Amino acid sequence: MSGNSSPLAPLVTFGVVGDYGSGGIGSTNVIAQAATGVATAMKSFVSPSIPSNFVVSLGDQIYPPWSKGCENGAATAAEYIAAIGNLYGGFIFYPPVNYDDPSAPVSPNPYAPDTPTSSTMRLFPVIGDHDWWKQNQTIPARSSGDSPEIYLMKGNDNYQVNFAGLNLPLDPQLDPQLGTPDYTPCIRYYTVQPAADPATNTPLIQLFALSNDQNEVALGTLFTKDSSSDNLLSPQIQWFTGALSDSQAVWNIVSMHQPPYSSSNDHGPTTYFQLVDLVANTVGKTVDLVLAGHIHSYERFQNVDQSNGLTTYIVNGTGGTLEGFASFKSVTDTSPIGQVRVTGYYGFQVATVSLQTLTLAFYGSTDPANASQAPSGPSWTAFDVFMIVKPNTTLTLGDMAGLTGLLIQGVTDSSGATSGLTIDTGGQTATLPLNLYGPGSLTVTGGGTLTVTAAPVPTGFKQNTDGSIPSVYYEQTQTGPTGPIATDSQTTLVLYGTNYPPSAENPAAPAG
Repeated sequence: MSGNSSPLAPLVTFGVVGDYGSGGIGSTNVIAQAATGVATAMKSFVSPSIPSNFVVSLGDQIYPPWSKGCENGAATAAEYIAAIGNLYGGFIFYPPVNYDDPSAPVSPNPYAPDTPTSSTMRLFPVIGDHDWWKQNQTIPARSSGDSPEIYLMKGNDNYQVNFAGLNLPLDPQLDPQLGTPDYTPCIRYYTVQPAADPATNTPLIQLFALSNDQNEVALGTLFTKDSSSDNLLSPQIQWFTGALSDSQAVWNIVSMHQPPYSSSNDHGPTTYFQLVDLVANTVGKTVDLVLAGHIHSYERFQNVDQSNGLTTYIVNGTGGTLEGFASFKSVTDTSPIGQVRVTGYYGFQVATVSLQTLTLAFYGSTDPANASQAPSGPSWTAFDVFMIVKPNTTLTLGDMAGLTGLLIQGVTDSSGATSGLTIDTGGQTATLPLNLYGPGSLTVTGGGTLTVTAAPVPTGFKQNTDGSIPSVYYEQTQTGPTGPIATDSQTTLVLYGTNYPPSAENPAAPAG
């Protein structure tokens, strides 16, 4: 195919889901069926029958078995099929494998479900703590500061056989002189290009899946659980630095299990992994989005790192866990606080990507499989519909309908001019409830008056600042983007109460 894609034309859709591996187990029917309900709903947007669709899986793909009296007992192939294959097998390639003896004949993959699977790998997982605990092979801890056991990825064990379709080595290569992990990828951390611009066949998305469980410290791919800066020279992060430097994609997305930032009472932030921005700054690249699970709630963060507001962090561990939801700290108790926080709802995200925009919608439900048998079926709410726009993007009011948040990326050139977003009002006088962020410029043209107000929580829900379960919170104090703000000679902008009258310095564009 030749030519150019329209900058705003949707090119690919993908799903985001985390912490879903309940395998049909739960103390109530709602809990036991939640992961299935989430998967069914997500696949209504992101169908495995469409070859370009894929899934970013944020870890804790499996929780069972619990029959052994503790949650870190090894799992079986049947339990993997119940937790993963029956839900998302349509995105997974299950090649025959034999890791125990590569010279021996391969065997059929025992983790493949009895439902249609994919001919290519289109589910891209990160390994979570529960995934590690399902491995059969362990060794005793080397020191009292480590977990009681170090989990290994050897032979025909659970995780690697289930995700053999990634076609990656089980461990990074060893440095031949030092005998320590070298700067190479493996099945636990890797990069893929799951989408390209069909018009030019250039990379649209580069996905970097990282592994930040403390088990990686024990295995030597990370150096410490105490400091993000001390991990920058670790084998895994040195590999990531090189891979990000090489990326030519429009969108760079990083996934991991444990979130660098969180205001949850359940798990705090993983401070030793607050390093994505440091790596990006080192190589002069932008990481647009960081996705994590681990915490059984939804939270979106802006302006928390050293990326100049370019990077968005989202925590989404709501995919159907059999464990409880995570409450949040009160907004007055801790910093940073996510700009959007939702807990008490199972859910998933749907991402739609163009050359200029990346839109993520988080959908939540208290009963995703309708275990209560409500006559109207399961009820879903779009709690957060968030868009990132690249510099030099023009949007109409219709393009932004339904959004709760929008990040304006932008760069300042050598002359001091800052690029960003232009909103064309089409001559309308309108009110836009939308939270705007980012370092890019905002220019409003087209005539009329555009009033931008803080986005309210969805209809039927109350703003909750104490973080209890269930709760929904949107940051209400808005200041707008940090870049220059301007109007043309026929347009008035009222941005969170500040008036920007028509500007003679920016003549209106000619009609037509």
